[in-house]
Amino acid sequence: MKRLRPICVLFTATILAVILASPILRARELSAELVLLTWSHYFDPAVISEFEKTYKARIRLIHFETDDGRDELMLETDGRGFDLIVANGTAVGKYVREGWLAPISAREVPNRDLIAPQWYDYFPESGSYAVPYTWGTVGIAYRKDLYPKAVDSWAALYRPDPALEGKIAMIRSSRDTVGMALKMLGYSMNSESVEEIHQVAPVLVAQRPFVRDYSYPVIDEQSALVSGEIVMAMIYSGDALTLQQHHPAIEFVLPKEGTGLWVDYLVVSTYSREKALAHQFLNFINEPEVAARLTSYVNYASPNAAAEKLLPEAILENPIVYPPPEVLLEAERFTRLSPRAARLRKQLFANVAERTVAPD
Repeated sequence: MKRLRPICVLFTATILAVILASPILRARELSAELVLLTWSHYFDPAVISEFEKTYKARIRLIHFETDDGRDELMLETDGRGFDLIVANGTAVGKYVREGWLAPISAREVPNRDLIAPQWYDYFPESGSYAVPYTWGTVGIAYRKDLYPKAVDSWAALYRPDPALEGKIAMIRSSRDTVGMALKMLGYSMNSESVEEIHQVAPVLVAQRPFVRDYSYPVIDEQSALVSGEIVMAMIYSGDALTLQQHHPAIEFVLPKEGTGLWVDYLVVSTYSREKALAHQFLNFINEPEVAARLTSYVNYASPNAAAEKLLPEAILENPIVYPPPEVLLEAERFTRLSPRAARLRKQLFANVAERTVAPD
């Protein structure tokens, strides 16, 4: 029996070597996975693939439709199940207070120093916990071939022409929908006034028959704006530009009453088991050439100052991506609301949105 033992050991070692050499099993055993909670169409697939090949890792994307929807998902999961999360500026501080975010240092992500300081200053709580990814505005997209009238005010969306009945889409977000209605009424979109917020209620009730859906427009050739089922929609700037590539008659305007300026950040979950890999991803996407490619893909402005120098003039001079200074001076940045004001807005919005039935 002793003579058989070396043979058995050799045989076992040979089988083990074959197993480890198997590409499928090696990928399963040796490849790490990053779970990224994000908007759809928010990362260039080519950049994702390049990172996966370089770092021998897999990125799994989980999509949310609105900021409110992401917040609800984070509450349901207690912030667990994700490695990286795309969060708007007002959410970062809330997530920090909930204990859901791990701090990020310049040592872990050296390329964060390439980002212009103003994008950290916008939301001071983001400085230690977030890396700015994109920024943009919110406005109105409409089909100028189907609606040839001039659109320059939020009133076109909230007090619409009778011809638009059942042909409007609104973002399923109390922050955006109530906020821009406040702008139309001449108030701050960040208003804490109960009286001012209550004035939005009759506006949304009167608008309701015109709203086909409270959701975010699909950002591809299947979009209802491309097909013409929707003629006018509240939308974020870069997505409007993406839709223009599918139908040239889609127009985007920033209403004369002003707009909201938002910043999206990438944050690392406290519960992530792949924090080192998450830091590598954040550093990778902030390599100037990579960040410029991402800007060209998503059509949103980059906070990465080094990347801006690599962007083509067609993007840098496009007022949808980079609004002129006078527009930015008039734009309000989204700020954190008190719990009372946030609850009031959500209740007001839910009373309207949940009763809306899309036409057949």
